[in-house]
Amino acid sequence: MNAPAKISAVEAPGADMPRWLPHALVALIIATLVVSLAAMAIWEERIRYRERAEVATQNVSHMLDLHLSSVFDKIDVVLQSTVTQYQEQLAGGKVRPLELKLYLERQQALVPEIISLRIIDRDGVVRYGAGIPGGGPVNLGDREYFLRARDGSASELIIAGPLMGRIAKQWVVTLSRRIEAPDGTFAGVVYAAIPTIHFERILASVSLGPQGAASIRTADLALVHRYPSTRNAVGSREVSQELLDMLRRHPTDGQYLARTSLDGVERNNAYRRLESYPFYVIVGMASRDYLGGWQEHSLILGGLAALAVLAIGLAAWLMYRSAERLRADLAVRKRIGAELETLLEERTRLATELAERADEAEAANRAKSTFLAKMSHELRTPLNHIMGFTTILQREVQGPRGQDHLHKVEQASQRLLELINSILDVSSIESGKITLALRDFGLAELLEEARQGLAEAAAAKGIGVQVVSDPALPARLQGDPERIRQVLNGLLDNAIKFSEQGPVILRAHRVPSDDGNVRVRFEVSDQGIGVAPELRDNLFQIFNQGDNSSTRRYGGAGLGLALCKRLVALMLGEIGCTSTPGDGSTFWFTLPLGAVDENPGVLGAGDWQRVRHVLAELEALLAADNFQAQTLWKRYTPLLHAALGPGARACDEAIDSIDFDTALRCLREARRAVPELRDPAH
Repeated sequence: MNAPAKISAVEAPGADMPRWLPHALVALIIATLVVSLAAMAIWEERIRYRERAEVATQNVSHMLDLHLSSVFDKIDVVLQSTVTQYQEQLAGGKVRPLELKLYLERQQALVPEIISLRIIDRDGVVRYGAGIPGGGPVNLGDREYFLRARDGSASELIIAGPLMGRIAKQWVVTLSRRIEAPDGTFAGVVYAAIPTIHFERILASVSLGPQGAASIRTADLALVHRYPSTRNAVGSREVSQELLDMLRRHPTDGQYLARTSLDGVERNNAYRRLESYPFYVIVGMASRDYLGGWQEHSLILGGLAALAVLAIGLAAWLMYRSAERLRADLAVRKRIGAELETLLEERTRLATELAERADEAEAANRAKSTFLAKMSHELRTPLNHIMGFTTILQREVQGPRGQDHLHKVEQASQRLLELINSILDVSSIESGKITLALRDFGLAELLEEARQGLAEAAAAKGIGVQVVSDPALPARLQGDPERIRQVLNGLLDNAIKFSEQGPVILRAHRVPSDDGNVRVRFEVSDQGIGVAPELRDNLFQIFNQGDNSSTRRYGGAGLGLALCKRLVALMLGEIGCTSTPGDGSTFWFTLPLGAVDENPGVLGAGDWQRVRHVLAELEALLAADNFQAQTLWKRYTPLLHAALGPGARACDEAIDSIDFDTALRCLREARRAVPELRDPAH
């Protein structure tokens, strides 16, 4: 009886373990991971900032190398030309002091970096040059560059300094060359002095940050100049141990991090020895400058990490509270879970059924589109023959009664052809087979063609059609004029059909656009029966005319507006309607079109491409004796006349008389007469 009690006592500590402990451990692990990742990101970002500073200082040191080398190169050219001039005078047996002085002044003016250009004779006395004091001869025979020139060779450029100039009374760097007499003996030295303060402008021109520094030192590390300048430091050879260590390993260029003894600022430095001259350039960016952004980011990232740790702690506490609540109502949640699973299964089943129905609807729509497209093509062939023979009969039948009957046949055929074309276009759009043919076109011509196309139907009802165009619109635009004309014809036809009085007004004006295109709003306004507000939503649906009574009174299949909406959407535009019942309607659509800055009287590249396409289609129709050739020719008469010139008149006559063989021959002759339309192979 006592054994179970002992076991219970042993298991009690595990059973009494706080339930919050697992949540705390998980939160601690996640918080540690977040802090570690934040620390790693901060450290890696610091490395990237330092690498960018290293690249920047290397680039600046290279730039200073090029700048200083170019200055020294110019000075050396001046020295060599001066040596040549002086040696020529020595060879002539006589030195002309005034001429030589003027020559030295001109040479010095060529190089603004030098403060003096002078000649020292063989005894070390300064003889020629500007700014020589008149109180007595100045002897520079003890200068290092004079001694090296006297004891060296003529081909050596001698650079010395920094040293205090005896004449200039300031720190200078000298460049000098040996002068030889005609017999090859030493005749003196020509030297140019550069004040070290001149290097201030060069070093200050580079961007190294508020506490950046740049300096020039000689090959033995004597300071020539430093920016920002440090008083009484010229000639100092005090450098950091880090620089000395790097120079032993990499004497030409390198990088090092050190605290400068002159101002105590830590900098990331790059040094570089000039390729042709015994100088080093040393540039440094202060750590506090290039790490300033890193410090700000580190504070932000650290703050975010702290917030994340707090959020993790809060989340762990909330999870613990939630777990406690879950334990309290576990039975209820199990039941809810079972019900939810049942609902999910039902939803899955319904979604599957819906997808199947959608696939079936899409398949039916594709079958419908395919059927309509096929039937449209099948109907167009006999209809073209009917229209063609109707045209022939109209020329042969003389009586007014017969002409009236033929005219009605022609109108009915044209209506049927338009209906078939509309069905075919809707089918093509729905199946994604219709594409836009972008080209340049004249807006005024497009509007006028749309007006003329419906002028006869409007005149039959005693309705006028007016065109109003915004002067702010460009004369030529880029888009698909055929599709735009098709939409305009549909809206104009609709307006004329539902109007008993006029006028019908076609407007085009510019509306604001922020995408670089010319946004044009086309409007067709009428004084017809209007549309009730509750019927407007169905206007652009296929086979729908809003009010079925209008179908019986005015006719129509409900395809026109549906086709217009699909064409406008294909051209990335919008279409809509404003109407008052009994007071008329305004149907509008907006399109983004490209502006064309060219002479509208001259065919552009896009126009010639369109002409070639139309001619190819026209030749095929003429060769097949297809009466659609007449319709195509009339549609593009202005464009074809502009392209073919005088040759288009013969084509006009042949096509009007339905002499397709003659028309085909005239068309080909006119095409060969235009260089832009010739076959490249001929």
